[in-house]
Amino acid sequence: SIVDLYSKEPTSLTRILAFVHELKILPVILDIPSFLFTIDLAALATRREYLNLEKWLQDKITEHGQVFSQACLKFLGNKVRAELARQDSNDAPITVPLSMDVVNVFVKVTLDNLSLPEKDLLRDIHSTYVQLSQKLLGIEPPIATSELILATPNTTANSNNTLITNAIATSNASNAVFLPATTTQGEATFKQEIEDEANSYYERIYSGEITIDEMVERLIQFSKSNNPHEQDVFACMIHNLFDEYNFFPKYPDKELAITSILFGQLVQKQLVSFAPLGIALRCVLDALKNPPGSKMFNFGIQALTQFQSRLPEWPQYCAHLLQIPALQQASPDLAHMIKFSVHVGRMPQQHPDENGLPDLSNSTLNDPSKIVKALSDIFTAVHVPEIAVDESIVYETPTEAIQDKILFIINNVALNNLELKCNDLKENLKQSAYQWFSNYLVVKRASIEPNYHDLYLLLLKSVNSSLLYQHVLRETFANIKILLNSESTVSSSTERTLLKNLGAWLGGMTLAQNKPIVQKYIAFKELLLEGYDHNRLIVVIPFVCKVLEQGTKNTVFVPPNPWVMAILRLLVELYQNANLKLNLKFEIEVLCKSLSIELGNIKPSIVLKNRQPKNRLPTTTAVVAKPEEEIMTHSPFGQPARPSITNLIASVEANTNDEEAMPINIPNLGPYLTFNPQIVMYTTQPNSKRWVLQAITQSIREIIGPVVERSVAIASVSTRELVTKDFSMESDENRVRKAAHLMAQSLAGSLALVTCKDPLRTTMANHLRAVFMTNGLSEVIAEQAAMLTVTDNLDLVCA
Repeated sequence: SIVDLYSKEPTSLTRILAFVHELKILPVILDIPSFLFTIDLAALATRREYLNLEKWLQDKITEHGQVFSQACLKFLGNKVRAELARQDSNDAPITVPLSMDVVNVFVKVTLDNLSLPEKDLLRDIHSTYVQLSQKLLGIEPPIATSELILATPNTTANSNNTLITNAIATSNASNAVFLPATTTQGEATFKQEIEDEANSYYERIYSGEITIDEMVERLIQFSKSNNPHEQDVFACMIHNLFDEYNFFPKYPDKELAITSILFGQLVQKQLVSFAPLGIALRCVLDALKNPPGSKMFNFGIQALTQFQSRLPEWPQYCAHLLQIPALQQASPDLAHMIKFSVHVGRMPQQHPDENGLPDLSNSTLNDPSKIVKALSDIFTAVHVPEIAVDESIVYETPTEAIQDKILFIINNVALNNLELKCNDLKENLKQSAYQWFSNYLVVKRASIEPNYHDLYLLLLKSVNSSLLYQHVLRETFANIKILLNSESTVSSSTERTLLKNLGAWLGGMTLAQNKPIVQKYIAFKELLLEGYDHNRLIVVIPFVCKVLEQGTKNTVFVPPNPWVMAILRLLVELYQNANLKLNLKFEIEVLCKSLSIELGNIKPSIVLKNRQPKNRLPTTTAVVAKPEEEIMTHSPFGQPARPSITNLIASVEANTNDEEAMPINIPNLGPYLTFNPQIVMYTTQPNSKRWVLQAITQSIREIIGPVVERSVAIASVSTRELVTKDFSMESDENRVRKAAHLMAQSLAGSLALVTCKDPLRTTMANHLRAVFMTNGLSEVIAEQAAMLTVTDNLDLVCA
């Protein structure tokens, strides 16, 4: 059983959680009576944001009473002993470690349900965890730590003097996070000469005697020094800077600006790592949650700007940043780059350095201007609409309780309870949460759940809020722009699927409701031409087709609407002249069928005829899904409510240029072809059979590449999902590999056979008709002969 596996190998908990979450049985497993196992699983689920630990612990204590609190105490004791043993021996962890935040939640919830001796033991465990965290800073304070101060920004702290007048002095935390003050008073101790030297450096930087760059270089030297004195000075300076965080709002603007740059440079230059790095990042995140224009908000912006090139290393952190509405309004370029960093963070890095970290030294991420340029230079036909500022509304992320209620409503809404759920949503969703909700709806629902678009649109319509509609529409445009400009969208079929889903969502919000898509937000013809210029039609055409398809749900945006026809004419010109691959032609054909108009009846435009292509690259054979590395994912899309489709594919390199160069060996089909005796030409002109063989062979060559590649890509994805689920407990790697190969081979072959028939029929008919007319047959007779020959030989050719 799962509990037995955990007992034998506690580190298997990560695999167990992945398996349980995939099957959506986490609540059931957490009800197992094995407390130590369920508590450990709940703690890990909390780190993955699958569970509200505090609420779960409270419910369990209510249900089981003091027995469960004692189990939590035993669990924490086991964890701290394992962590101490690991640090003493430097061995690999034998259990899944706990974060300080999780420990704090356990202390907060269980403290009041324990006896006096047990409370003392819990305080000792908490103190040990704090000291283990502080040890990474090179100091050993008793209990009051910058981690604790940071966890409670309103904590009262006593400072000997301010950083400006007498440099930085060590500050005390008179109240710890959850423990009584009498048990946690203490002061991080450094020798007086260390304190004086650390203070002198801060005095010199604030007086202008040394520059920030010189200060950072000095810190780098100290951090790499083998001199214990310099190491102590470095630890003291870092510790004091963190301790002063609560006093930053009292700093003058100039000194706070210097502090913010220095603070950000600590992260940028990798002068802090592990727990201190988490503290620094949390400081910036908390600062950005202050009102726009405040001292601390400006501090957060300036500090974040300093280490923006490292943001792709922490996509989950970027997701939290994107949930701060004021950040996107105050610094659009920075917010734009954070969204880009989310995508870059999801891309597998090919060249890790010797420490196992991605090598970003040559990346454009080191130059923020290059990032913004890379985002804006490809597609200029897309613009994100602005929403009129209402000073009476202060946008903020709702409380966790409200979020849970809203998510419950969205998870359970259906057509038969739409009115009831809409009323519940109106009660819980305030205007201040519109930005958060619109991001959630677009990123975590509309982009990955196209089958529920109509339901979500009905819910929006029932809410009947013009402001909410504007926010959702703006969020849709913003994420479309990110996906269109992302390099990963070109190579990743999953990213293109997200874009197509957002295209259908945009069309559903606008065209399907007889509302136009304003030209200044998306100019579709210019978008197609930019895609043609930059060799990105594989991204643009499916998106445009999905948007236009939604017009069929109403009466205005269908042929012969001039706006629709202008886009269709350009699509037909691309169909005929842009050397499109089969899958893109198929998208256009499906669009025409949806709009009930024949492709041949649409007069193509003449835009490409006189256009000088820019930045054109050699086209590849077909769409090949470039899978991505599995990570936590919140795309510009934040943390998904379920596993994102962008995380379902394994990493594979597809070299399409090499594949194009490889010849395709097609057997000689001549002896096996069927020639209908009703066609007189086959009897009177013996060469006609050779013409047929050439036409069929040419048709196969055109079709086989795209069909096989597409089938293999889809089969690979399906195989990976099914095999990893069915063989999740299989220890024999060879059995898993053999099963995957057999399944992929069978699926790819069957899928290729099914999908090739219609395009092969059309291609064969076109080639045969052309060769017959070239050799003197009339159009009517050539058409009949071609159709009869195709019908007689289609099954043979498909096989």
